[in-house]
Amino acid sequence: MRLWSLFLIVALLWAAAIGLLHWRQTSFDAARRADEFERQRRIEAAHAALDRPIELTDRWLALYELPEAIHRATGLEVELDAKGLEAEGVKPQTPLTWVRGRFSARSALEMLLVPLGLGYDVEERRVVIAGLNSLRDQNELRAVVYPLPQPDFAAGAVTSDDWQEMVTTIVQPESWDDVGGGAHCEAVPGGLVIVQTEHAHRQIRQLLMTLGSLRSPPESYASVPIAPFLKSPSEQRIMAALAEPTQIVVAHMPLSQLIDQLARRHGIPMLLHSQKLHEAGVSTDTLVTVSLTDISLTAALRRMLDEFELTYVVEHEALIVTTPEDAESPDKMLLVAHPVHDLIDWPVDPAPLGDYDPLIDLITTSVAPESWVDVGGPGSIEALDGWLLLSQTHEVHAQIESLLANLRRALAYQSHPLALGIAEESPRAKQLQAALAREIHFSFIDEPLNKAVAKLAHQLGLPIVLAARELEEAGVRTDAPVTCNLASAPLETRLRLLLDPLGLTHAVRDEVLLITTPEDAESPHNMLIRVYDVRPMLDRDLGIADPDSLIDSLTTLITPEAWSDVGGPASIKEFRGLLVICHTHDGHRDTERLIAALEEHCLDMGRGRMLEPWVVDIRGAAGDARLEKVLCEAVDVDICGEPLEWALCRLADKLGVQLVFDRPALDSVRYWPTRIVTHSSRGETLARTLQQLLEPSSASFVVRDGVLLITSTDRRDYALELFPLRMYRLTDLLRGGTQTLEQVAEKLVAGVGPDVASNIQDGICAIKEFPSDWLAVSADRVTHERIADYLTELRTGKTPRRELERRAWAIELERLQLDLEPPIHAVDIDERGNAIPVDSDPFWVPNNAARLLSEPEQQP
Repeated sequence: MRLWSLFLIVALLWAAAIGLLHWRQTSFDAARRADEFERQRRIEAAHAALDRPIELTDRWLALYELPEAIHRATGLEVELDAKGLEAEGVKPQTPLTWVRGRFSARSALEMLLVPLGLGYDVEERRVVIAGLNSLRDQNELRAVVYPLPQPDFAAGAVTSDDWQEMVTTIVQPESWDDVGGGAHCEAVPGGLVIVQTEHAHRQIRQLLMTLGSLRSPPESYASVPIAPFLKSPSEQRIMAALAEPTQIVVAHMPLSQLIDQLARRHGIPMLLHSQKLHEAGVSTDTLVTVSLTDISLTAALRRMLDEFELTYVVEHEALIVTTPEDAESPDKMLLVAHPVHDLIDWPVDPAPLGDYDPLIDLITTSVAPESWVDVGGPGSIEALDGWLLLSQTHEVHAQIESLLANLRRALAYQSHPLALGIAEESPRAKQLQAALAREIHFSFIDEPLNKAVAKLAHQLGLPIVLAARELEEAGVRTDAPVTCNLASAPLETRLRLLLDPLGLTHAVRDEVLLITTPEDAESPHNMLIRVYDVRPMLDRDLGIADPDSLIDSLTTLITPEAWSDVGGPASIKEFRGLLVICHTHDGHRDTERLIAALEEHCLDMGRGRMLEPWVVDIRGAAGDARLEKVLCEAVDVDICGEPLEWALCRLADKLGVQLVFDRPALDSVRYWPTRIVTHSSRGETLARTLQQLLEPSSASFVVRDGVLLITSTDRRDYALELFPLRMYRLTDLLRGGTQTLEQVAEKLVAGVGPDVASNIQDGICAIKEFPSDWLAVSADRVTHERIADYLTELRTGKTPRRELERRAWAIELERLQLDLEPPIHAVDIDERGNAIPVDSDPFWVPNNAARLLSEPEQQP
């Protein structure tokens, strides 16, 4: 009994000791939590103090002077961490990047410290400036439990796992442990347990608070910026200033001085991120020479900075010039919520996450496709109860917002026209496109390219700019000689003929007409996005059973090598009966013409109308139709012992045809401009005559932009985008149901000749049964001639005279090639004008022959 009493006393004492220890531990934990809460409250108060404004007016401010300036504005103690500065190699006397304006103290610290590789840490009533690697906020992890917001989200549609994925995708995605970082996020019922830095926790708190305020359905379909990326009034003023017109006309001005000049002119803070520029090998004193007038500030900055492979971002209440890599880093991304309830049929049938996939796929394929996280880019996209949360750059957000608005417009459009193209081009871009179609006269003979461009810009009163960096990378000098002398032609035609010999092209970009390389002009970030309403065309009776068949036809007939499925930059996607096409301006032009022809000639026929003509031209410039007509007219030709080019020029002058020689292509084949030719014919077409004159030299001709371009056969064959695109109606051949359109197409391919059939099989020419009882063909003019002749033969049972002549000429050409032993490579001309064969290199041209060819009008 005494033993049990003793045991009971010991147990009671032990329980009392444990209770006392638990009480002490509980009291200690409570006190520690209270201290931590109070400490956190003081830190939050310090952060709030950093939102107070500060006026920066001193032109030169040293680093050691910054603490006093911040203290006067916020009342906080600011210290310089000597060890942290020494580790970064920064001295207190280091001058700060100068910027003038009124900012929050937080923005001022970010702007002035980041270019030096420094940062700041907020403690209790104190701010410590040190190197980024030594800051507590950048390295110290803290665990926090977040209750998840549950507003009017559909029951069960958004789970804790969805919130976890959203947070780890949007907030510092490279810092989480599942991708090798130190932070951690775990979903629990009704909340998230997150281990992150203080800086990340501030972003997460603001993110959840803002997302909790979203409502479904929304009050409007305007996008909602999400903090901490909300634009302050200062940043909104900067965005407004970027849309203002400006002019930059400077020669050899330091970059820092030019940025200062623009900041003063537009009244906005602008500065250079010197550290990032130094890493990219660009000095702040780099000399700038540029002439840009009457364009927006944003276009001028893009054009000017692109020459140095730089860009700009709007952050910390200032415009900061930096590198593209820095501008696209995850911490520079803007987080915006875009409402898409109407585009996913919400809330009639509340959509689970998978129903967003078509819209998400459309956006990531069409808008900046190389910038999304799935392909290694910085951008991300998540769906949340009728909203799309996108982390992207400001420029990409603007394109996405425009795309969503155009989808809504197209879906609401129910009347003619059936093909609705919505172009996203600025007024200046439209002005430039109109100028390209305008008839204009200029003449350059061996004029330096830069001088020719300057004269043309002055004549038009429009900005025309050379992409100096792209030209240098392509090995083209800015003073390379150019020649173009046409009697009458649109500006676009003249530019192409002027630039083709240099391997250059033109593009409308950043509100200027840019002279650049084809690779740069067709890069993905230069594509235009347009939406086409093709719902009325999706009719099985008309031959277009579904969107896929229409897409297949478009990608086969229009620039087939340019689409993303074969490695090109263009893309096409279907969304609820709409086609969203990302392509160049020329690609959209051909698409619009083809869709308009389908509407006019095919859909109306389906409604009982029978329209002529039997052949419909889709692609071609305004003057191409007249030139095609001239090529089909009969001519009388008498050429007796004349140099080839002399004879061609004389024949073109006689018929009023503008003739242009593609020198780079002709130099690569057996083309001799001084080859003596003799030809006599009566009643043959001009096209047939030209073919007979050029074929022995491996040369041919194409109709391009209203002129006749003499080029090599190889280049003609592989320039599919230059070929005429025509539609042939075969209604009469299909009557009675004895044969199908596919069978007629097979007969056509087999009947037009083995060389044409081979070209079609190799993808050099394209033929498509599309739609109903039409064939769409993209091929050179000779192929179109053979198709027309073969269809005539099918309809009448008689072989056309032109086809008989072609067959006879093929036999004669084969005989001539067999008899030509040895070949005559070149000729000279004696004093009496007689041709003398010269056995020499085929590319050698005698001096006097060259002189005679350059002045054909002086010949007897």
